[in-house]
Amino acid sequence: MSKEGMQLLLKVRLADQAERYDDMVKFLNDLVENHSGNFFDPSLLHHISVAYKNAVGERRASWRSVNAWEGSGEEEAAVMHAYLKTIATELLDICTQMLELINTHLLPKTKDRANEILLLKLKGDYFRYKAEVQTEEDKQGSVVSADAAYSEAMKKVRGVLRPCDPVRLELALNYSVLKFEMKEQEEACKMAKLAFEDAMDTVHKVDGDDYVNSTSTMQILRDNLVQTHKLACAIEPRAGMTSEGFVNFAASLAWRPGNEDFPNMWFTQEVHVYNTTTQGDRHYYYPNMALNEQERLLLKLKIAENTERYTDMLEVVKRLAREYPEYFIKEGQLKFLSIAYKNCVGHRRCSWRIINSLPEVTNERKKDITRRYLANIEDELTKFCTEIVEIIDKHLLQVATTMEVKVSLLKTKGDYCRYMAEIQTADKKAASVKNAEEFYKGAMSEVEKEMPPTHPEKLGLALNMSVFYYEIAENRHHACKLAKSAFDAAIADLDNMDETNYKSSTQILQLIRDNLTLWTSEDPDDSTD
Repeated sequence: MSKEGMQLLLKVRLADQAERYDDMVKFLNDLVENHSGNFFDPSLLHHISVAYKNAVGERRASWRSVNAWEGSGEEEAAVMHAYLKTIATELLDICTQMLELINTHLLPKTKDRANEILLLKLKGDYFRYKAEVQTEEDKQGSVVSADAAYSEAMKKVRGVLRPCDPVRLELALNYSVLKFEMKEQEEACKMAKLAFEDAMDTVHKVDGDDYVNSTSTMQILRDNLVQTHKLACAIEPRAGMTSEGFVNFAASLAWRPGNEDFPNMWFTQEVHVYNTTTQGDRHYYYPNMALNEQERLLLKLKIAENTERYTDMLEVVKRLAREYPEYFIKEGQLKFLSIAYKNCVGHRRCSWRIINSLPEVTNERKKDITRRYLANIEDELTKFCTEIVEIIDKHLLQVATTMEVKVSLLKTKGDYCRYMAEIQTADKKAASVKNAEEFYKGAMSEVEKEMPPTHPEKLGLALNMSVFYYEIAENRHHACKLAKSAFDAAIADLDNMDETNYKSSTQILQLIRDNLTLWTSEDPDDSTD
């Protein structure tokens, strides 16, 4: 492998450890297409499988979540269909990339028959993933291609992989699921039963991770077969249906892509009563309700949250906050600001900590690659933190009409300045520390006016501010004093606690107490009487 290829492989491993799978896909594509030479490196298969499985898996989950969403009008149906199409396009692009790697760069170079079988199985899998989100017109070609890849892999397994080998079992499972989706239920049951029975004879010879993976797949095969039998016994045959046809009918209701957590969601939804609109392969029967622009954006926001596509949420949040701040600030809607940025920033904080905690390497080239990848994560994190502080300053604080909202916004500003200080050094860190303290103090001056000590907003502020003093400002005595003061005041006023806030307040009190216990055990001198 070339020098550039080795550098890309290091980036792949860093992205894997940081769970940044879209980065992994990008690095792997470059590595395999441009720097792998004329030989096949089997160690790449693990990285390729992990990267694409996670990148596609996230989008499959999102697509199914939106596909199952129940709207309340034609316009909502149109919004959901457009978003569904966006996710499907991303998913199809990634599947196409994977299939291109397999067909052009991996299969032609592999000399190992076991790796060839694995690649053919993956080829079948990614054609099947494409079929899940395609229209009926486009779906058939992907189904045929998946069937051909699985069939070729099945012909090669005998004499190469043991019946209890995890790859062989997963191949049988995935191929049997495809057969069910192709309405070939009898063939699917036969395939699953044969794979399960063959594996039972040899699984006792397997140990370690292979044993866990094999037995898990065998359990799914068994569950599919048992579920088919139960439905066949529980459902009365339709008039004129033969016994064989009835078993196929019952089986078609039962089977699911067992090892993938997702049910088959190709369906026609009928909601009573008024207008009918068709979007792709789905039919909607909805009342005709018009949405204004704010409501349309809010719907997109809720769909993005439901599908855990937080980067999409950010784009909608920014537009709502900048163009419709009064509407956005209403109770129950400001939470989306926190959800979107908390998840986008939280993922990068986690990635940063993982990469930053890796053992120091002596090789200067590897050290430089790691440092630059860490800097890339820092740039993303800083961008998001700066962005939310700017949105609050320029658009939201000026329209905040209640003390709770104002306190929440000031606390949020303090939190994101604290997140920046976590990764900064020298003058930049000093500036972020100063800003965070200023915003926290501004919020604290507001809550001291009239907010009761048991209010979750006041307790949450005390918790975050004390963490700031302990971990960032390194004023541990003040952190303990602040936390204990808030805890004692809330405990003394428990009898007057609002029942609606009880759960939130007690959870925060427990966190404050846990911190105090930890902090005072680390440094007894910080204990306050």
